[in-house]
Amino acid sequence: MASLARSRVSAAERATISFFGVRGFGSVYYLAYGLDAAAFARSDALWAVVATTMVISIAVHGASASLAMDFIDRTVQRRSR
Repeated sequence: MASLARSRVSAAERATISFFGVRGFGSVYYLAYGLDAAAFARSDALWAVVATTMVISIAVHGASASLAMDFIDRTVQRRSR
């Protein structure tokens, strides 16, 4: 939300963009970085947690994408009247 504060998009559009985000790729990067920097006993379990979280996130975001786009369309239509 903060990175979009000076943009021309509405608050509803900023909230929607913030909700969808990058979908976990940052988690993969930071986990790989952390595992390279230090030794962890169960790195396989960490990868499993990150992968599971990403799959759930993609499913939730995928299921809610059309609802979010409909909301944005209604918001934009209200503003243009």
